[in-house]
Amino acid sequence: MATLNLQVGANADDICVYWTGSAWVIESGFFGNLTAGFYGTSWAKIGSGIRFQNVTIPPGSTITQALLTLTSAANVNGGTLSKCIIRGDKEANCAAFSTLADYQARRGTVVGGADNSKLTSASVGPITMQAQTTDATLGPIQTQELKAIIQEIINLSGWASGNALALFWDDHDDNSSHISNYRRSVYQYESSASKAAKLAITYTLPPGGAQDVQSKALLQAVLI
Repeated sequence: MATLNLQVGANADDICVYWTGSAWVIESGFFGNLTAGFYGTSWAKIGSGIRFQNVTIPPGSTITQALLTLTSAANVNGGTLSKCIIRGDKEANCAAFSTLADYQARRGTVVGGADNSKLTSASVGPITMQAQTTDATLGPIQTQELKAIIQEIINLSGWASGNALALFWDDHDDNSSHISNYRRSVYQYESSASKAAKLAITYTLPPGGAQDVQSKALLQAVLI
């Protein structure tokens, strides 16, 4: 059994998107961090995408635990009726986030995408998010077990050790109460590289997995 500790490592690896009341847009400085929940009628259904690079888990591995750590970027006491759902990007090696259209294609119909083919069937939530204090970890998010989401991605055809995976932490489904500032805000890479989102994955290799990985490495060295 091994544990892989990952952290967002580039500006393009996290993104925040919200509903203005008439259109979906990429957040570009108003919040200044990743956010989920409801802020106001022009900043509603807020959510974020989070990508992790270099996930060195071999195909066929069994995920035994996966925990996401988000660190609060602001004091937000707006009640306990802020809610979020966590889902996975169902791609064997997802790209960095780019345009709004790219995000919509991956997050699906709830944000104007054509279909939900790039969403994992596994999800967690709605999760009630507690009031937050700057620099504290984000309440119950840290205790949510995400192993089914990660397993679904690892099981995809084309998955290879070292690929990238992404999660969606959002309230695009509009589960939060429509009361001003009922949202949660966490550090993105651009606002604090050291406090950006983290993902700890514990896994076991498939039978013969360690030996197979070592044999392939030795064969590659010989061929070189």
